[in-house]
Order: sequence, then structure tokens, then C-alpha cells
Amino acid sequence: MTLTHKTISHTYADGCSSVLQVYSSQGANTTIYLLPAMAVWARFYTDLAKSIAELGVNVVVCDWRAHGSFQFKVGRKADFGYHQMVEDVKEIIDVGDQLFAGTRRVLMGHSLGGQVSALLIGRLNNHFDGLVMLASGSIYHKGWSGLDWLGVRFITYAFPVIANLVGYFPGKYVAFAGKEARSVINDWGRCGRTGEFRLVGTDFDYDNGMKTATPPVLAITVEGDVFATPNSSKQLIQKFSSKDVEMVHLASKQENIDKSLDHFNWAKYPQTVLPHIEAWMIQRKLVVN
Repeated sequence: MTLTHKTISHTYADGCSSVLQVYSSQGANTTIYLLPAMAVWARFYTDLAKSIAELGVNVVVCDWRAHGSFQFKVGRKADFGYHQMVEDVKEIIDVGDQLFAGTRRVLMGHSLGGQVSALLIGRLNNHFDGLVMLASGSIYHKGWSGLDWLGVRFITYAFPVIANLVGYFPGKYVAFAGKEARSVINDWGRCGRTGEFRLVGTDFDYDNGMKTATPPVLAITVEGDVFATPNSSKQLIQKFSSKDVEMVHLASKQENIDKSLDHFNWAKYPQTVLPHIEAWMIQRKLVVN
């Protein structure tokens, strides 16, 4: 199998640009679009993307608007929400379709990336052949219990207030994410309070769109991860009408890994998720044997 890596600069409809990390596997019949967590750059997933591509698929990794290579600076007068993120990924899918014409499309999202992936499936319905959620789920408070539930209730009210007062969300000052657009935090917080994706900047009914979609889903969560519990993953998956759902819960302690896995560092140990991803793809003929 021949595996190649290249970077592609893409200019979006509004004139902003970013660099896509593209891994090509010779003879692949599937292209995976790997969407990062909030405030996490594409380069964080280098080892994971290479390992997945070595299974025999193409992988495209992007940066979110205002992060990494994406030439957009958030400020009081520079804002966007989840809907714009969906629009950005739609353009990335178009780039992938040009590079890898005729291949099947699978969305793979870490944390926020899983939410945007779900929204994109709701927007384009059954345009995709699968969804892989990695330490991801809905921020809806019913996905938590006890003190964690109280924490989610608090931040989904407090963080949008901070973002609206400042004009953007100063994440580094509250030890959550980075400098984020206020509408991203408002969309995130509204979902946490209501469980609904009523997004800034659009009248499109994303929840209804997801209700009619039936993607095969693989959801992988990590023991002790307070940002993405198994119940929060279920909250997001239940928005679809999917019958084909597989859930995997990883132990935080893994053989030959000194550190306990958490919401982020699992991505530095691709061997923890690769067997599950490979088996899932083989069962659905997403990998050429």
C-alpha cells in the first residue's frame, strides 16, 4: 500500500483560507474527514490520521475557523457560529470529492467535531456512509449526573454570558477551549440547556434533518472523560433514526501506556482506537481488503 501526505490550501467562499492535511492511500474506496475538537489544531491529529490512512483509506484533516492555519481572527466584530462551521466543512467535502472522486464519505469527529459532523449529516441527510464519534456527544445536560451535571448546567449558562459581554469567548482565562466566537459558544450553550440545535445565522431545522438521517454510527468514549460521557454520546446519536449503532467505552488504563487516557490524549495513542475503527469499517466494506 502506498501512502502519501500533502497539504492543500483552500480559499473559502468568504475569502478566508486554511490548509488541509491530506493523506492518500492508493486504491482506497473511502475518504474520511477528520474534524477536530474545539480549539484543537489539525496537526494534533497527525499520528492518528496517518494510522487511520494506513488502514487503506484517504484522510482529510481540517482546522476550524480562527484556529490553526485558518486565516480568520475572532473579535467583537468578527463572529460566526456552528452553522458557519457546517458551511466550511461542506466546502472541504467538495475539495475531497475532487481529489478522491467516487470514494465513499465518512465523517469522523472529536468532541465538537462530532457535533458538527452530526449537523452536517442532518443538513445533507444521507450524503455520507458513516459517522465516527471520538470522545464526542451532545453537551445537553441530561448526558451527565451528580456534580458533573451541575457543572454542565453552570457553564452552559455562564459561558455564553461571558462571550456576549466580552464580544468573544476568552477561553484561556477560564481554562476552557481558546479564543472562541461568541456565536459558537451561544450555539454550544443553547444545546446544553435545551438539547436542541437552534443555530445562529440560519432558519434550517438541523434537529429535524438529523431525525430523518440514518447513518451507521461508531461512538468511542473514554472512561472518566467528563467532557464526553457515554450518555452524552447517546444523546447525540438518538437524534438520528439510525439502527446501525456501535458504542465502545475505553478503559482509561491501557496496557503499555503510562498515562491514563483522557478527553484529549487518547489521540496520541492511535492503537487504542484503531482496532475498533478498522473492524467497524471492514464490516461495512469501507476498507478494500
